[in-house]
Amino acid sequence: MAEGSNQRQVLDQYSKGRPVTLDFNDVERGIAQIEFYNRDFPLAAIVGVDDETTLIAAKASKAPGLPAPTIGLDRPATGMMMIPIPAAGVLRHVAGIEAARAPANIDDVIISIPIGGTLVPEPEGNRYLGFVFPSGDTPEAVEAALRVVHNELELTIEPG
Repeated sequence: MAEGSNQRQVLDQYSKGRPVTLDFNDVERGIAQIEFYNRDFPLAAIVGVDDETTLIAAKASKAPGLPAPTIGLDRPATGMMMIPIPAAGVLRHVAGIEAARAPANIDDVIISIPIGGTLVPEPEGNRYLGFVFPSGDTPEAVEAALRVVHNELELTIEPG
């Protein structure tokens, strides 16, 4: 999994291609940056998680050589849950990710804040801990899958 951001990550030189810095203000330049990144680190999907990134992801998925979005397209009900940050501090460990990904209705669980990252909950914070992408045959199945995922994740947060 790679994470695109409009800010260069402090430790990206040590992350072996995981973060990629994109220009969110110039969509065409952002797409070109994704295409360049895809040459060295082939992408399986491009998924936006907010207004800015959804626009780039949608347009990038139409560019030659880049993957079209696939999450949940084969099921009539889909969703996304933004995992809130429960407490301020430093993220030390996340357990239960594989168990959270196990249900058939869960397409992916992404933790977007790295271990050692600072957690700032709302209203002061401007990020989410991560995202859950469910899909299913009914909205109720999607909602039930989200509840299971939320109960599986266990966070270790060092107060800071």
